[in-house]
Amino acid sequence: LEQQLALDDLVADLDLGLVALAVQLDGVHTDVDQDLNAVVAHHANGMLGVGHLLDGAGKGSNDLALAGLDGAALAQSLGNLTNSDEVLAQKKALCTKLEKELSATAQKLSKSRQQAATRVEADLTLMLQPLGMPNVNFKADITPAQGYTANGCDNIRFLFSANKNAPLRDIAKIASGGEIARVMLSLKALVSGHKEMPTIIFDEIDTGVSGRIADEMATLMQSMGQNGRQVLAITHLPQIAARGQQHYRVYKDDVDGATHTHIEPLQPEQRIEEIAKMLSGSTLTEAAITNAKTLLNL
Repeated sequence: LEQQLALDDLVADLDLGLVALAVQLDGVHTDVDQDLNAVVAHHANGMLGVGHLLDGAGKGSNDLALAGLDGAALAQSLGNLTNSDEVLAQKKALCTKLEKELSATAQKLSKSRQQAATRVEADLTLMLQPLGMPNVNFKADITPAQGYTANGCDNIRFLFSANKNAPLRDIAKIASGGEIARVMLSLKALVSGHKEMPTIIFDEIDTGVSGRIADEMATLMQSMGQNGRQVLAITHLPQIAARGQQHYRVYKDDVDGATHTHIEPLQPEQRIEEIAKMLSGSTLTEAAITNAKTLLNL
């Protein structure tokens, strides 16, 4: 029993690389503690008795069976403990090797980010200018992180200014809802141009914009849909709804105390009416219908 406890103490002091072994041994002595005490009592010669237990022959096999132990597995566990210094050295060498690989990969990723950031800044600025931001300034700020994360060894912030000569600040703190919407649309359009994305979904990305800016955003979405990808736009703006090749109406109703959501495709005449409602509200006017037809190029 004293030797079993000594083994437990040794397991507790092992490196994390031997955690699985420690759990295994802990489970063994927890599950069979009483039976093991009875078996060890027959072997008063200390480790000689334990060796007898593990020799797999004669009475040792019967004792192991009575205790519910796997002799081969326990022998291997004890052997690993005996060679713990060697195992720890191997684990430390492996950690050193992996840390070097991690550092090299993270530095390679960081270098690629730095190179791509310049192109992204220039391209995004050009895309935002027609969207009502003629003086926009955008910068990807990449700085070293403390340690490593799933994204490498960089901290990344997007800095932004919509006004001429205004200082760059964190976009999350300074941009309005409409500005965020335009930046997000431009970023998605930029990414989709460099990565195969068969479908893109914009969920009210036009929040906070209207008029000419909405029309420019619709033009950008339409151009994305004409380059081999499908664009799904959930919108309340008639300028954007009118640019789609297909138009669906989403609505809700209450039936038997429960709310149900429905979606239905619109026929040409229904589409004119729906876009007119977007323009004028629930009360349709001739002017709204005329404007709807104009947006639809009818």
